[in-house]
Amino acid sequence: MLQEDEVLLKLLGGHGMEEHFPNNFKWAELAKEMNTGRNGKQCRDRWQNYLRPGIKKGEWTRDEEELIKDMHRTFGPK
Repeated sequence: MLQEDEVLLKLLGGHGMEEHFPNNFKWAELAKEMNTGRNGKQCRDRWQNYLRPGIKKGEWTRDEEELIKDMHRTFGPK
């Protein structure tokens, strides 16, 4: 884990570590508190895409693969 990730998780722990933070959560203020040169959007994206509990990583299941194919046939590559 990156040192910045550890700092981010530590600071988020002080905010309750909810899986989804409210819309009015001040990511820019948290970024300033981190003091790593990251902005609020970068911190939010890192949380949402990599650090948030419950994120599934790994291979697609057979059912997920079939669902994707079905949706692609129905809606195309939009």
